[in-house]
Amino acid sequence: MKDLTPRLIEESESKKLGIPHGWYGTRVSGTFMTGPCASLDECLEAIRLLPEVAAKLATAINNLYVIGYRAPESFLSGKWRRVKIRLENPSGARLRVATRSGYFPD
Repeated sequence: MKDLTPRLIEESESKKLGIPHGWYGTRVSGTFMTGPCASLDECLEAIRLLPEVAAKLATAINNLYVIGYRAPESFLSGKWRRVKIRLENPSGARLRVATRSGYFPD
């Protein structure tokens, strides 16, 4: 991400933009890619780390699975329904699951 440059957003401009004031790593187009950072050094470090963070994010997104479920008509009472997810992992690989504890059926 060598096309990023640090930019200080002062308090007055931050109010116009609706963002916190501080240092941001920005593209030439003005797109904010990092920030807000408390100092120029922190912003430069965020810019330096961005490719590594982006690669980790890409890996996480590529390993994302979404499981859906729709209750049968007879279960559409409008009451809270608890969800419990169990994994079987015979390979022993490290897995992480993000889920909600339940839902209200439509």
